Amino acid sequence: MITNRTQGLRLLSHGFVALFMLLLFSVALMFAVHVLEVIDPFDVNMPLYILAVFLAGVFSTRFKEDRVEGNDISTFRWVGAIRKANYQTMVLALMLFAVVFTTRDKSVSRLLIVSFLMMYWVTAVPLNRYIPDWIAGFAFRGHNSVRTIFLGSEKSARHLEAWAKHQPFYGIDIIGLITYEMSTDLKLRMPILGEFMDMSLIIEAYKVNQVVLLETRDSDWWVDSVMDICEKAGCRILIYNPWEEYFDKDLNS
Repeated sequence: MITNRTQGLRLLSHGFVALFMLLLFSVALMFAVHVLEVIDPFDVNMPLYILAVFLAGVFSTRFKEDRVEGNDISTFRWVGAIRKANYQTMVLALMLFAVVFTTRDKSVSRLLIVSFLMMYWVTAVPLNRYIPDWIAGFAFRGHNSVRTIFLGSEKSARHLEAWAKHQPFYGIDIIGLITYEMSTDLKLRMPILGEFMDMSLIIEAYKVNQVVLLETRDSDWWVDSVMDICEKAGCRILIYNPWEEYFDKDLNS
């Protein structure tokens, strides 16, 4: 679910920015024609330039975003927004200058294209930074949020606390931990909701939608019991994969 939400958020965010790219170029072109009067609309192949900008928006989806590491996620997003804007501007420049040089068009000056590229970059950085937040805030709240509990040892839960801190961004509401052992770790930040024997009552009381199983305990009985409880409660169950950190690509549970 988290992977699907991440991919969907990236796709929607990029679609919005690509649409903005097309709109901004159309406005800049109209401004140059009707206000600055530096372009004769009858000498410019406008559909070809619009097509080039559209293709730039499509091709710039190939930008590969880094995974979030560390706690300073705000700084990371600004860095990511700048890198994404750089990539988008580069693709946009290649497409526009390709049209200019292949058609030998002299009606649109290079200075006008460079000015547009600079204007796009300045506006694309904050858009790439904040658009995902706005879309996530609209799409992943209320009935679309997923109330989630961890099930496992406090040691395993402590390893995931940094990850859990960022999940509200994707509408994943981490409620707390259910353990199968006595509570001893006072350093655990997330609430300890109770023990496994009370799991059904806890799911009902907290209106849980999703359970993340942190370890299998090498027991078929344990896993079968958890799955049976989740099935009766109508909860989605995910199995935490501790091997993911050893691979470059994401591994889905």
